[in-house]
Amino acid sequence: MKVIESEFKLSDLLIEIYYYYKLRINQSETIHDLNLNLSITADKKNISIRTDSQRLKQILNNLLDNAFKFIQKGIIEFGIKKESNNELIFFVADTGIGIPPDKYEIIFDRFRQAEDLYLARQYRGTGLGLSIAKGLVKLMNRKIWLESELDKGTTFYFSLPFNNSKLGEDKSIEKVYSESTSLINKTILIVEDNAPNMEFLKEVLSDTGLKILCAYNGEEALNIFNKNSDIDLVLMDIRLPGSNGLILSRIMRKSKPEMVIIAQTAYAAPSDIKNCIEAGCNDYLSKPINNEKLRIVVGQYLI
Repeated sequence: MKVIESEFKLSDLLIEIYYYYKLRINQSETIHDLNLNLSITADKKNISIRTDSQRLKQILNNLLDNAFKFIQKGIIEFGIKKESNNELIFFVADTGIGIPPDKYEIIFDRFRQAEDLYLARQYRGTGLGLSIAKGLVKLMNRKIWLESELDKGTTFYFSLPFNNSKLGEDKSIEKVYSESTSLINKTILIVEDNAPNMEFLKEVLSDTGLKILCAYNGEEALNIFNKNSDIDLVLMDIRLPGSNGLILSRIMRKSKPEMVIIAQTAYAAPSDIKNCIEAGCNDYLSKPINNEKLRIVVGQYLI
């Protein structure tokens, strides 16, 4: 795997992750009395950081998935704190079962949970997520560690350099859109087989100045894509009748390596997200798509 750095507003990424897991709690039939908190202090809301946004998202997703596995009521909190002038500390904390001190060194080992028959029976899974998180942090030349107390909870930490970051002007996404003229000459292709969903996406983006092209199936999408060299971004539905958005993404990525492809899928589990990224998608949106999240993600890549 490679690290591809870009500059982005950190709070936007954290808010997107927050909404995804908040939706997961609301739709769950087994999770009760669980609160999810996002910790961003006022002085950090406008931080722009230069790193690999997708790898950062994967790390946080894996740590949050691990927290959700071991807690059904209580509190999960994640966010950032500035440790020094050149270091940001990210954390994911839970009030779950905790980890005994003698497990600290091996908790990140591959398939460790599968080897622990008690954990495997009670909580399922292999424990591979923590190993992947550690590998991704190492790939970014940083460290990951934890603090824990039995029956009180666990906090995972990892660091990222802050020396390439800066404080940005406080602007809402709506203000950015209203002030920007850079979208007027941009073209987006929306691939969506559901007509009401298509109308919703078009309506949300109707005042951006974007030229919007629409395709309702894979064959139509490829025809439009091949005939319009000015397309800047593809919003790709993964589940299409008689086709597959992942295959289409691979074809488009091979044809135009610089193309921005955003997956939209109702199946946004970590494995599905991984499949989208491996197929060549730059990012993803989980359905039902939040209109603000849609505008934020599109704006991040085109403004």
